[in-house]
Amino acid sequence: CVAGAAPAPAPAPAPQAQPKPAVTPSVPQASGEEQVKRGKANAASNPILQLGSKGAAVRTLQQLLNKAGVKCTTDGDFGQKTEAAVKDFQSKVGLEPTGVVNHKTWAKINP
Repeated sequence: CVAGAAPAPAPAPAPQAQPKPAVTPSVPQASGEEQVKRGKANAASNPILQLGSKGAAVRTLQQLLNKAGVKCTTDGDFGQKTEAAVKDFQSKVGLEPTGVVNHKTWAKINP
């Protein structure tokens, strides 16, 4: 050591590896038709549907009604004809014919 000399700088810490974030693979949601084919459309995965509802869930419902023997146009639009088909199905399976598709109706139409 030399008097008055500045001490040597400490070595820089070694860089530490950063943990990699977990990667969750992206799984696309099956369309209503694919859900019907796979038997995946069920009470847990379908919303309450009623007159005026539109979209993939309505199309799935309409496909399931046809599969159950209740004729219904498959257009994704819950109109008066779909409501009548739902009421017909509900009556046939012992549910109150409300025309509203809730968990009880989903459970009956796709057990």
